[in-house]
Formats: sequence, C-alpha cells, structure tokens
Amino acid sequence: MACTRVQERIFFPNGGKYEGQWVNGCEHGRGTMTYFNGDTYTGEWHHGDKHGVGTYTSASLQYEGGWYFGSIRGRGQCKYADGSTYEGEWLNGMYHGKGQFISPTNRQSYTGDFRHGKRSGHGVYRSDETVYAGGWLDDKKHGIGEVKVRGGGKFYGTWRDDLPHGEGVYTVDTDKVYVLYDSGLCVRTSPEVMYQRLDLRLLISGD
Repeated sequence: MACTRVQERIFFPNGGKYEGQWVNGCEHGRGTMTYFNGDTYTGEWHHGDKHGVGTYTSASLQYEGGWYFGSIRGRGQCKYADGSTYEGEWLNGMYHGKGQFISPTNRQSYTGDFRHGKRSGHGVYRSDETVYAGGWLDDKKHGIGEVKVRGGGKFYGTWRDDLPHGEGVYTVDTDKVYVLYDSGLCVRTSPEVMYQRLDLRLLISGD
C-alpha cells in the first residue's frame, strides 16, 4: 500500500517548526525545518532524516549539498561566517575525498585530497608567500613535495610531520644546494646525496 504524502505545518514543543511533506508521522519528501535556535534546513527528507539534497543554514555557516540519513555526505559546498568556503566531497559531516578550501581572510587555499576532515593524500597549498605541492598526512606535509617561495626560490624533497626529512634540493635561480634533513635539521649538504635519486635528477634536469 502506497504512503500518502501530505503538506503539513507542524509546531514542536521546543519552539521548532516544520513545513512540508509528511508521511506516517514524520518528515518525508521535501520540506523546511526551522529549529528552536533559528537554524533551518530546506530540502529532502526520508522518514524523519535529512536525506538527499538540502541546504542547512545557521549563524556560523551555510551548507548546500548531499545528505545521507541525517549526515552530510556526497558533494556539497559550505560557506562559513568568516568568508571561508569548502567545496567538494564529504563523509559523515567531514571533508573527505577531493575538495577545495579557501580562506580569503588568511589569503590561503588548499586544493586536493582530504581524509576525515584533514588534508591527506596529494594537494596544493597556496598563501601570499609560498606554494606547496605534494604529499600530506593528517594536515601536515608528508612524503614528496615542493615549496616555492615568492621571489623564485624553491625546495624539493621529502617531508615528515610538516618538516623536511630526508633528501632535498634548494634552487635559487641557477644555483642548487643538495641537502639531507633529519626532522627539520640539516645534517648534510652534498651533491652526491641527490644524484642517487632518479626522480630528483629528472626534476633538476627538467627532462
């Protein structure tokens, strides 16, 4: 037997209000919920859960995109009160997958991979002073990556816990300095260190 969707206006004891389609005593279909604190959700519902596509608005943010049984999931865009934005993939209310975060206030951006709300995988970070392109793990530079600074200098090498760790090369104009780092501390400078690495030789030669 098919369920009949009816348009309802429901007032809740806590001050909330729902206007939209209603099936078997719960929100189902399209509708708008106004919560007691002034937050609103307009979009699709499934047996009482936000599910499908919808827009949630509060004093601190506005999210528009996918929902899955009450949780933000899929593709969506979030605009925050400070002007920053995130657009991309979500899982369980967190950035997860491919996405872009932009902070106009701090003049920073990140485009790339996220995992459970943190930069993890490969991504590009930009600020007024630097551009970093490479590996990330739990919001820290990790793996192979390159930093370019305003003025033209750059460093290419391996990173761990947001610090240079392992082999790397500094390049300024045509000058190159080959280095070996241990958790951010330079322990050796030697051309031989770099020429043991094919991928870094290719970077240097431009092939």
